[in-house]
Amino acid sequence: RNPSLPPYWPHMPDHTQKRPRLAASQQLYARGAVYRIKLHNFMSYMDAEINDPGPQLNCIIGPNGTGKSSIVCAMCIGLGGPLKVTERGDSISACVHGQGKAKDTNGNLITSGYVETELWEGIGPERNLVIRVDFDVDNKEVWQMNGQKCTKKQVKEQMKQLNIQVDNPLQFLPQDKVGQFSNLSPVELLKHTELAIGPELHEKHNELINMDKELKQMRHTVQTESKTLADLEAQNAKLERDVERWNRYQANVTRISNLKGKRHWLHFHTKYAEYQEAAAERKSKKEKEAELLKEKAQLDKQLDPLKALKKSCSEKLQQQQSNYKSLDEKRMDVANKVEAVKEDEIDTSWMQLCQIDRQLLKIQGEIRKFEEEAEKIQSELEQLQRNALEELGMAPLEALEIARKDVAAAVEAVTQKEEELVEHNAEGRELQRGVESAQRELNALSDQKNQKMRMVCIKSPDSARVANWVDQQDDFSAGDVLGPLLMHIDIPNKEHAVLAEQALGMKHIFAFLARNSRTRDRLNDFTRTQRLHVNVYHYSGRPFQPEPSRPKSADLKDFGITAWLDEAIQVAPDLKGEVLGALKELVVIDQWLLGTQKTVDVIQQLQNHLAQKGCNSVKIVTPNRTYTTSRSRYGNKALIAQSSVPKRAEGFFSNAVNKEDERQLKQRLAQAQSKVDAHDQAKVPYEERLEEAKAVCHEKCEKKKEIDKKHARNKALSTRREQFAQRLNTKRREQENFDADGKKARARETLRQAHAKAVDLISSLANIYKEQVSASSQMDAAKVASRAAELQLDEARHQTDELDEQIDAAKRAVETATNSAKVHAKEAAGLKTTAKNKAPMFEEPRDAESEQLWASLPVDLDDLEDQIVTLEAETDEVGANEDSIRQYEERKEQIEGVREHLKESEQNCSSKLSEMHSLENEWKPELLKMVSVVNDNFSMFFSRFRCMGEVSLTDGRKDEGTDDDYSQYKIHIRVKWRQNEQLHVLGDEGRDSGGERSVATMVYLISLQNINPAPFRVVDEINQAMDSTNERNVFKCITEACMDGGKQYFLLTPKLLPDLDYGKNTTIQLVFNGPYMQQRESFSLEMYC
Repeated sequence: RNPSLPPYWPHMPDHTQKRPRLAASQQLYARGAVYRIKLHNFMSYMDAEINDPGPQLNCIIGPNGTGKSSIVCAMCIGLGGPLKVTERGDSISACVHGQGKAKDTNGNLITSGYVETELWEGIGPERNLVIRVDFDVDNKEVWQMNGQKCTKKQVKEQMKQLNIQVDNPLQFLPQDKVGQFSNLSPVELLKHTELAIGPELHEKHNELINMDKELKQMRHTVQTESKTLADLEAQNAKLERDVERWNRYQANVTRISNLKGKRHWLHFHTKYAEYQEAAAERKSKKEKEAELLKEKAQLDKQLDPLKALKKSCSEKLQQQQSNYKSLDEKRMDVANKVEAVKEDEIDTSWMQLCQIDRQLLKIQGEIRKFEEEAEKIQSELEQLQRNALEELGMAPLEALEIARKDVAAAVEAVTQKEEELVEHNAEGRELQRGVESAQRELNALSDQKNQKMRMVCIKSPDSARVANWVDQQDDFSAGDVLGPLLMHIDIPNKEHAVLAEQALGMKHIFAFLARNSRTRDRLNDFTRTQRLHVNVYHYSGRPFQPEPSRPKSADLKDFGITAWLDEAIQVAPDLKGEVLGALKELVVIDQWLLGTQKTVDVIQQLQNHLAQKGCNSVKIVTPNRTYTTSRSRYGNKALIAQSSVPKRAEGFFSNAVNKEDERQLKQRLAQAQSKVDAHDQAKVPYEERLEEAKAVCHEKCEKKKEIDKKHARNKALSTRREQFAQRLNTKRREQENFDADGKKARARETLRQAHAKAVDLISSLANIYKEQVSASSQMDAAKVASRAAELQLDEARHQTDELDEQIDAAKRAVETATNSAKVHAKEAAGLKTTAKNKAPMFEEPRDAESEQLWASLPVDLDDLEDQIVTLEAETDEVGANEDSIRQYEERKEQIEGVREHLKESEQNCSSKLSEMHSLENEWKPELLKMVSVVNDNFSMFFSRFRCMGEVSLTDGRKDEGTDDDYSQYKIHIRVKWRQNEQLHVLGDEGRDSGGERSVATMVYLISLQNINPAPFRVVDEINQAMDSTNERNVFKCITEACMDGGKQYFLLTPKLLPDLDYGKNTTIQLVFNGPYMQQRESFSLEMYC
């Protein structure tokens, strides 16, 4: 409400826990009834209080939007109820007045509030209960009971003791829950009815449902265990034959074990005898080895003289071999020198003689070749000069000089034409810069459109998706769709752009305009299938035309008005009538005025002025407030003025495009482009003249290249002629200087000296051969003597080697015998260990029983093996399975355990069934009695409407003979509104109208009045869908029920019928809450009574 206005409810002094003595009428309050409610900064209220509302019917009446539902919400929140029951928000911060944005009378932000509720005798006789909850915008709650801090859970427990259930629609029915009540399922209706009559009844019902679930689980357990027991017994019956076979199997196993035990001992005895034989053989081999070692020692003494003789002969032989080797080396040295003289001196001198003639012939051949090549070059050079004179008419060098001058002139002409073209292109670039400048300015405007597109993508992605989809539809005709409308709207004035957002909301500026119904349907189908939140409008086609009665904006300048909204908006001329016409249909665009701060100061005069001009529905937007004027539809048609705080501007129109600037820029761009095109056409002659000059230049250059080739060829031939002349002179001088006879004489002298040197060396070689023959004879004699000594020594060593072989054989025999004895000993020890482990009773010495058992078993190993094989074959045929026997014993124990557990489960099941029947005998009679009372009351009250109605209870049996399902117990409300109808379930198949459902709901609530232990009941706007007759009858039923039941009743409604019989105990509370309501002091009962 407006902080400048006084509170609409009288402030009352704080109540203490002990209430004062009351009047006789106040003694009618039921324990737990609402005696006082105080609201501070709660929802639409800053400060309000209801004090001593009355113990019976309370009618809280006020126009829509004045704060009636805020009182209902305060009752729910203040008594520990959830906010979602009232559908007024998700968190307690939503209950703070202004939600943290409003200010109090001192100009401070309101960030917290509280609700204080006083319940009659809530603690005990003459002791009221005061509950207070403080809350703030941070969703913090602080609870108190009678000034002492407590928790919300403690408050709920206290409400449970007082039978207050603000979350039960049968006690607390807010405005947004009225329509949902008739849609309650029969099961939910029974639940809420039980809770309303008494929580104990519902708790018993819930306990029965839980016990029924447990009983079903127990029965399922009994069935499962019975089946398990039968399966186990059947399985063990199959294994009894296996037990008999097992006994036979055990006897055979024992006999086989004894046989195998004796077999182990017999194997040990056999192996021990083999060990004794091996030990005796080892002793014999050891003695033979000692005799051979003694014989070898005597033979070793005879080898020493033979070894000395062999050494002396070997030394003499080595001396003779060394002498012979020295002579042989000397012979080889002289022979190598002879061969070197032959190869290095004789052969070389001979080759030099032959080479002199060949060199002379080569020089003469080269001279002839150079003379022929020089003559050929001279002939070619003379022919080239003749051809040049015939083609050029002059010498090549002279023609080349003329060609160079022609090329220089052509190049200069090309350069001149290029400079002319460059100058022309510079003028073109200057013109092109003018085009680019205009294009950049135009692109800047286009960027503003792009910014609009980006804003659409950010603020309304769904609209951007629709726009993309429209662009992709080839079958849409041009202009079938306009949108988003923001793309077609520009507001150049920045102040106007901010104000316009108050009129043009997001759902309008991001909407699409379809020019025909087919396009509209396609757009709607697309948005619906894609789940896009975008509005699509079908423009009616009426051109935009402002209201003729409205004054011109210029005439309102004295009031601070700058323009009408449609005047501030710029639209393309071809779309202006269509876009503005659509906006007129959507937001009445021609009824919005854009003002300034000055407008706020003279708003009253402006509104009166507009009213005199016949403008009764104008909205005025200023930077800080939005004002709305309208004519009342009631009474004397008074002028109603309201104001509100503008929405925060989002900057939707901050990127407006000036259409005139855009047109001028496009015109300037076209003119500049035209000049560029004309200049480009004038460029052609310059290019043609340049190409002609380049062609002439190319021709001159080609001619110069041909002359260059001829001149270069002439020069190259002259150079080659001079080179060959030089090389020919060189060879001729080389021939003159070549002294063939002198070279041959020197070579012959060298050859003679080499022959003399070779003869001397061959004479020395003959003497060495003689000395070498004598040394060879002496060396052969030494070899014979050494061989004789070696033979004698080898004979003695042969005898020694034979003895060594015999000794080695004896050692190997001893080692073999030793290893054999060890192996037999080890095997015997292993067999003995195995025998001890397998059959310890047969170890010697044996007792009498073991000896008797040993004697009863076969003596021969073959007989033992035969009996073992026979018994093992018989055991395999028996087929006894030790695992089966183990399973039999384990399953036998398991059967006993399951049988005991089954017996216990059956006892528990019987006990649970008895307990459930006992509880049912307590619960069901009370339930049937309750339903009977409700049915009698419902039928009686319904008959006053000349209709029929009944309330019946249906149990949870699906069919006859089936178990009762306590979770499916239901209450059915059956009604009959007309004579030609049958009784039917309320709300079945949508047969009942809204008013009929409201009547049935109220009658059902009234039917519970005298048996419902709740101290008060709240119903919000239940009469809005009723006709006058039903509303009058319902109100009469409520007043009678309040008098008979003695319970408090809050009925909230925006209106009541005239001439109602309120009775003497009905209290009327009038609510006029709001910034534009008249103050309380201006009302007088004398005006209406």
